[in-house]
Amino acid sequence: GSGVWTLRLAAHAHGYVSRAIKEIYKILEGREVVSLGGHTHMSENLRAGDLMAGWQDEVGADGLPFTHLTVPAVSGQWYEGRVTGNGYPTSIQRDGTPPGVLTLDIKNTKVTERFTITGGDTSKQMSLGLNTPLYRTWYEQNITKPRGTVSALEDPITVSQADLSKDTWLTTNFWMGSTGSKVEVSLDGATSATAKRTQQLNGERPRVGAEFSDPVAIAEQFVHGGGLAEKTTHLWRFEVPSDLAVGSHMATVKATDVHGRTFTDQLTFEVTS
Repeated sequence: GSGVWTLRLAAHAHGYVSRAIKEIYKILEGREVVSLGGHTHMSENLRAGDLMAGWQDEVGADGLPFTHLTVPAVSGQWYEGRVTGNGYPTSIQRDGTPPGVLTLDIKNTKVTERFTITGGDTSKQMSLGLNTPLYRTWYEQNITKPRGTVSALEDPITVSQADLSKDTWLTTNFWMGSTGSKVEVSLDGATSATAKRTQQLNGERPRVGAEFSDPVAIAEQFVHGGGLAEKTTHLWRFEVPSDLAVGSHMATVKATDVHGRTFTDQLTFEVTS
């Protein structure tokens, strides 16, 4: 038919899952399909052709045949974390996504996903931060401690001129970003440049650790509890120029999703001597 098929598959034995997936893909070949999954307290927006190491036996060398959405939880990371002014806990999930609801707008065979933060609206679609040498040192010093017991990193959006030469990135966690999305950064009103996605989904292994983590989510999780945003498929990095002058700077980020919708956000950070 011409409608959209939604698919939810649950199985435990790896061999059974592998056979079942191949059979289901064969049955659905040529149809417009979206697969929905959950229960993992995270979000993923995987598109046709995406491939990670270890998937090839199940999905083949060409990658996923259609969109696979992992739906974030309304509870976030089991309602953990501090309670904000609106009465909702921060409860940041394991990929850095806040608690929220994913809505599918379906018209004929076109499916458009729409994420809404719990207690918020669809205008907020990303979090911006700085991944600095100081942050990475703090991360490594505290990664083995129980989450919710760590002292906060001081001045997380401040970086020294000396540290700019040791790799400092402006990070954008575009919560429903995917292959086909684009993130552009303008510093102090200059011409925009394209940020780079940390996980390309070209068959590589998951990229994990301080360099590939979401510093905004980690700062919340280490100090107040929650998941562990040490890896994600929807984080983009923009290298901050090493010759940036001392003082305050404004980064304007425009994120464009696979459907052509654009979202903007800004981050003000400080460079010190």
